[in-house]
Amino acid sequence: MSCIVGVALSGQVVTQIVGVCGLAYGRGGSALQTVAQAAASQAIANLVKQLSEESHEQEKLLKPKNRSGKEGGSDTESENEEDSEYFIAPAYDELVPVMNVIADKLSEVNKPSDDKATDIPVLFLLECINTILTYLSRPGISLPSYTKTPIQSGSS
Repeated sequence: MSCIVGVALSGQVVTQIVGVCGLAYGRGGSALQTVAQAAASQAIANLVKQLSEESHEQEKLLKPKNRSGKEGGSDTESENEEDSEYFIAPAYDELVPVMNVIADKLSEVNKPSDDKATDIPVLFLLECINTILTYLSRPGISLPSYTKTPIQSGSS
């Protein structure tokens, strides 16, 4: 899944979205800041959801292999069960570059710079990290709707 049907997100695309939205957030007024933060958060949330779905698919493929590979020993069974509990799918590797870019931008905050106008604000970066951690910690990872439905007035 992605923001646009039929287009898959990648860590590189989300990194670019976060960068552009961060610059817009730093240069714009409150309306632009709201839109930039929402766009970056939605891109991050959709990437995490996509990676979660890929991870579940990879986990389903791995489980039959583990079960067919058991030799019947109780020690082997308990080791395989413990390994499957801590399984982290390679799909989440796409999220590492996004987190690295955000962490690098956060570490640049305290460094002296001549061009402070192009820096991405700390609040924006912290909100991006918060979005990543929030959606990673959700068991079902369901995305909230970012669109408002108009309230119908009057009776039909």
